[in-house]
Amino acid sequence: MKLERVVVGMDFSGPSIAAAEWVAQHLVPDAELILVHSVEIQRPPVFLRAVLPAPTELEETTRQGAERRLREVGLSLRADRIWPELREGRPADQIAEVAREYDADLIVVGEHGHSGGLRGLLGSTAEQLARTSPVPVLLAHHPPASKPDRILLPVEESPLLETALAWGKLLAGTYDAELIGYYVISSSLLGRMRLISSAERGDELEDKLRKDATEWLDRHLDKAGLPRERRVAEVAVGDPGTEIIAAVRRFGIDLVVLPTRGSGGVGDALIGSVARSVLRGANTPILVVNRPD
Repeated sequence: MKLERVVVGMDFSGPSIAAAEWVAQHLVPDAELILVHSVEIQRPPVFLRAVLPAPTELEETTRQGAERRLREVGLSLRADRIWPELREGRPADQIAEVAREYDADLIVVGEHGHSGGLRGLLGSTAEQLARTSPVPVLLAHHPPASKPDRILLPVEESPLLETALAWGKLLAGTYDAELIGYYVISSSLLGRMRLISSAERGDELEDKLRKDATEWLDRHLDKAGLPRERRVAEVAVGDPGTEIIAAVRRFGIDLVVLPTRGSGGVGDALIGSVARSVLRGANTPILVVNRPD
């Protein structure tokens, strides 16, 4: 697991450029960056074609403008190794394809410049990438002014657990950051447990579940090799999405490492409801880990 080659999706909006600057200056300053912009050519309505340039001329003008902007952004980043890639087609598909071609380690996309941020972008480029990307996707929503100093790692029992822990260890070690391992006991699960554990008082049952969950979490953090002096094991009870968003605010989190059950491909489930809730509500960059491999 490494961070040597990173694909950055560009739409030339202010937030998109801010994400690229954060990546180049603070996140992976020594990495090779591939800046990707995909042109989606849309045919104008019939009633406008008489007053607009010919379709071929319009396409060429659009491509030339995009190529110029990619070069300008690349020069402004002042990184050692930057490669511009201009493609044509649906942005999510093209960004993922470039990541495959370059054998990238990570994809970064910024907040969308025209549709209300990640909240508006969900359902298009960001969600498509989170579901289908060949590598983890970092949604750089409101990036901090420096490297991440505090990382939140929500976990659960799933095939993505070891991968998420490995990413947490890599990032915490790279940035000398504090890592908060976070497990949420669903309030609905607690309610069912109370029904079948009538011999125990409700508060005693909750205390026991918290204790067991904390021990389970600590064991996995130990197994992943995360040093105890730079980590915290935290357990909450409630709705997982709501509790994760609250933890982001309470701990002053700079980066969330978020496993999601979406695995890509035709017919697969959309990004999980918890991940969707966090993407919509957390005002911080989120690394979406979407595949066990």
